[in-house]
Amino acid sequence: MVISVCKWFLLPVFILFSGFETMVHPFYASVTEIQHNAREKTLELSCRMFTDDLENTINRLYKMHIDLSAPADSAMIKTLVTHYIEKHLLIKADGKSAILWMAGYEREKGATWFYLQADGISTAQKIEITNSLLYESFPSQMSIMHVTVNGKRKSTQLTNPDKNVLFGF
Repeated sequence: MVISVCKWFLLPVFILFSGFETMVHPFYASVTEIQHNAREKTLELSCRMFTDDLENTINRLYKMHIDLSAPADSAMIKTLVTHYIEKHLLIKADGKSAILWMAGYEREKGATWFYLQADGISTAQKIEITNSLLYESFPSQMSIMHVTVNGKRKSTQLTNPDKNVLFGF
């Protein structure tokens, strides 16, 4: 019984973080990490999504073909992905909306990390997040979120259609 439970719990975790590009993943998950940098007055974000899921979603929504592994126009890709993330990842710090801008992205086997930042965030005692990344494409999409403020880290997981969470520090 314990082995069976461990197998079903660890298998998705292994697949999510193993990065096998050729393996079709049986579940859909994104990971968003948010860290408040009090000295710089910023929120620093990194979002990890399966590359094929994001490419297919953007291709369908924007009627444009993108390929993150061999981008012909990285500026256009950055603009499209930023626009998509801005619509599906909304953050408020102490009631103030965070305006995100993309610092860059990098591929990691079957996934892509996107690095974003919000400036002018001096305090972050309450972080409100609306996260619906890839929800329109995958009914079973999960959003795993980690938020760190003043060295304290809190985490949660939302599953489509749930998309709102409040972190208090």
